[in-house]
Amino acid sequence: MEYILNELSLNGQYPGIEEFYTSGLSHINNILNEIRISNALLLKKSDFYGREVMPGVQLYQILYNEGARINDSIRRMKVTLGALQKRPYWDENSCQDSAVVYRRVDEGLEADISGSGVAEAFARGGCTVSFGLSDYEVDTIGIKCSDDKEEDEPHVIHNLHRAGMLPDVLFKSGVIGIDEYIPGKFRTKLDFSETDASHGLNLIDNVNSAVFIDSFRNFEEKDWQQILTDKGLDYKPFSNNRKTRRFFSTEQWRKGVYKFRIDKEIRCFGHREGDIFYVWRIDLDHRLSDLG
Repeated sequence: MEYILNELSLNGQYPGIEEFYTSGLSHINNILNEIRISNALLLKKSDFYGREVMPGVQLYQILYNEGARINDSIRRMKVTLGALQKRPYWDENSCQDSAVVYRRVDEGLEADISGSGVAEAFARGGCTVSFGLSDYEVDTIGIKCSDDKEEDEPHVIHNLHRAGMLPDVLFKSGVIGIDEYIPGKFRTKLDFSETDASHGLNLIDNVNSAVFIDSFRNFEEKDWQQILTDKGLDYKPFSNNRKTRRFFSTEQWRKGVYKFRIDKEIRCFGHREGDIFYVWRIDLDHRLSDLG
């Protein structure tokens, strides 16, 4: 999937430089970093740096002034854009049909967006990346083309405007499966890098995926004090005995094995280090859980 920086979302909406740093650059940096990690392609329009950040102040004036040298957000954005920009500008090879008028038709807004990054994302089957405090703080953007029939429903493209949306977009679009979605989506308190290949994410399918997603989301939204005392999660140690010993390595038992509830039958096993719970194994039918 290709990602297009939405220049229409940068239109002088920030009242001051601090608001741009906090509500603009910091959020966009996090999104761009997620795209970089996924090894995806990011494109921008050739006049992107000429867009206004504040009334009368253009982006290039902020990125390349003296203050940019000491501002971490600006430095990160310049580095990230440079790393992601595998070829310079989408308008050097636009996929839009010059005979078609593209219009945005959602959120009570209607506007001609022909020649914009939003129209280009639609033409390429891609996704837009938008700045905050704009008319583009929406998850999807509706588009109608002049050659559509009047009764046709608007076309819809995904729009990244906050960190953490990328895994959802890729999963809903069918670009990644559940085995990639879950580790990418849930990573603030959960880590799946040590999960058993035979008793881990391979056990999650279309039937039970919603249960796992809801449970992992619930786990990550709580602080550790809440996790430890939540009756629904039922987080507790798992016993090391002659029946359970073979399911985990000596090193894992040394660290300590814990489990929490996914639903009535399903349990998740692993170990906590600091604020991270490393998922080691999933038990679908409670048979392992019953042993300890």
